[in-house]
Amino acid sequence: MHRQLHARRISRRELLKVSAAASAASLLVACFPQATPSASPGASGTPQTAGKYALGKLGGPEVITDASKFPKTFKEAPELAALVQQGKLPPVADRIGQDPIVLKPLEGIGKYGGTLRKALFGGVTAELTAYKFGVGPSSLFYWDPTRTKVVPNLALGYEESADGKTLTVHLRRGLRWNDGEPFTADDIMFWFEDIYQNKQLYTPGTSTDLLIAGKPVAIEKVDQYTVRYVSPERNSLMIQRLASPLSDVGGNTFRVARGGYQPKHYLMKFHPKYAAGGQAAVDKMATDAKFNGWVPFFQDRVTWQNNPDYPLMSPWKVTVPMNNPTQFVMERNPYSPWVDTDGNQLPYIGKLQYTAADNLEVVATRAVAGEYDFQENILGVDKLPVLIDGQTRGGYKVYLDPEQGAIGIMINLAYEDDPEIGEWYRNVDFRRALSLGIDRSQINETFFLGTGILSSSAPSDDNLYFPGKEWRTKWATLDIAQANQLLDKIGLTQKDSDGYRLRKDGKGRLRLAFTGVARLGVDGAQLGEMVKQHWQKIGIQLDVDNVASALAQQRIAANQTQMVLNAVATEDVYLFTGTLTPGGGGFSAIIGVPYGQWLTSGGKQGKEPFPALKQAMDLLEKGKTQSDPERTETAKELFRQHIDNVFTIGIVSADLNQGVRIAKTTLGNVPARIVNSNLAQSPVNASPQTFYFK
Repeated sequence: MHRQLHARRISRRELLKVSAAASAASLLVACFPQATPSASPGASGTPQTAGKYALGKLGGPEVITDASKFPKTFKEAPELAALVQQGKLPPVADRIGQDPIVLKPLEGIGKYGGTLRKALFGGVTAELTAYKFGVGPSSLFYWDPTRTKVVPNLALGYEESADGKTLTVHLRRGLRWNDGEPFTADDIMFWFEDIYQNKQLYTPGTSTDLLIAGKPVAIEKVDQYTVRYVSPERNSLMIQRLASPLSDVGGNTFRVARGGYQPKHYLMKFHPKYAAGGQAAVDKMATDAKFNGWVPFFQDRVTWQNNPDYPLMSPWKVTVPMNNPTQFVMERNPYSPWVDTDGNQLPYIGKLQYTAADNLEVVATRAVAGEYDFQENILGVDKLPVLIDGQTRGGYKVYLDPEQGAIGIMINLAYEDDPEIGEWYRNVDFRRALSLGIDRSQINETFFLGTGILSSSAPSDDNLYFPGKEWRTKWATLDIAQANQLLDKIGLTQKDSDGYRLRKDGKGRLRLAFTGVARLGVDGAQLGEMVKQHWQKIGIQLDVDNVASALAQQRIAANQTQMVLNAVATEDVYLFTGTLTPGGGGFSAIIGVPYGQWLTSGGKQGKEPFPALKQAMDLLEKGKTQSDPERTETAKELFRQHIDNVFTIGIVSADLNQGVRIAKTTLGNVPARIVNSNLAQSPVNASPQTFYFK
């Protein structure tokens, strides 16, 4: 049954407010370094400006891999040294193991002490805000500050077989969870055998991170500190998956039952395979804790941010859980495996204190008042004028980190509730006409203060897979005449008295529906109203429905939503694919829920995609088994096909909507710019454990 969406009309006052936002950029001229607007990268390939605003230099600490440069003696925070003296902690050298992670700080050696204050706002956003700062990262490998090279993290190193099918990973010796228990290969095998392969705990069944050419990847234990990842086909991407916290094998926090390893010594007592008393015992524990079964009880124990007893491999440990109504606190982990080049155990800062905020206006107000020492992610570009103007008063500096992807409109290519509308969405010339009918310049100035680059669904110029400058504007420039010609060409020639095009089935005006969700720092409903005005000029009626995020995701999962504002490009074709082809989750799933089901089930469920989309999906699978440089060229071709077919409608790339960051001027080792990466879960890539108060 077709679900009727209710159009939302924005008042004239709201529209004037939105239109005035663009002029607010003029307030920044005297307060922030200016640069000649340019979409061109600098000599290093990295863009140097965001609109009129100059960007800082990319930077971050260096992971030292030469053992001859490792420190020979180690020091620790005074409070930990006192516990050692009291016999309550082992010496620092025994806590960090034989192979600590050695970081050379960005600016220099810091000093111990202090509490770093941050904001905590809303649901998953709150979890992400905490996860993206306090976890270290917690992956076996990680990325260098430019996100071009994989470097060791919890793992010491790896070897890849000549055929690309076997990756042997060596763990650092002597690492410990924050409760002092050893971290070993058993923690990886426990996750793989007892969580991932347990269909009650891992409900997706299989992860694309452990599939290659549709076949599963196996994990084998070699010894206490060595594991093998064995693939049935060449799988050169495996090491990159292990370095990406967003992947299902890139760290034990963030998502329940995922992450590549889990603390066996802690979780086995909640698992029926290991618990004394078996299934009956864990069922009783669940009942006593008021859970409906052992599975939700187990999942609750794995929810790192709400369970202080859950061990972490991170610089800080949870002491006040996130479900506390007023604050979330993490404190120095005595077993943190990171040290600086002088042998000082990291982190320098002893406590992270997140204070709950009711809304983003409160966050901005508190920032200007100097109540936060560091804040990122939730400071949208709309807050940039007030944040820059308040730098002196708040004692902080504003940093800008453009995203590598793009923002735009995702279309449900599998929409079926209204058969005629669904067929138009699957018509390439219809999608091209919609894209040509958008005034990107007006949207950029109004919602992004001119800081974005007008764009198709292409990534940033410095991205490894950038397909070429000509693809930046392919089907992505305002051309009302060509848009109207395309719509006439496909048969939408009949119009009503108001100039709107009529349906082919004779049921009146052709009406599209846009779900306006406030996300990515943008009021989606207001942006939708602006697009509605644009499409009126090509005879397309757009109805805007203002919907809460949770309801929107429910409708997307049920294949009932037509269009939504979302990230439309990707920083990495192979590791973060959901915005290019079906198979992603959350808002990205809208591109085609039944197509994604068809892909992950090997054609047993869902619906086979139409030929052009299936060709793109096949290209992605082909690239996964290739080695460089073939894999890189395949990714560029996938972008070209995606852009030419307008599977999504790009609006701006390299935007700042999750790239506005502030840090107190008293905070040291803060990079002037970081790679704003979903895969790297920025700003973890700034290595906050090296921050210190001067």
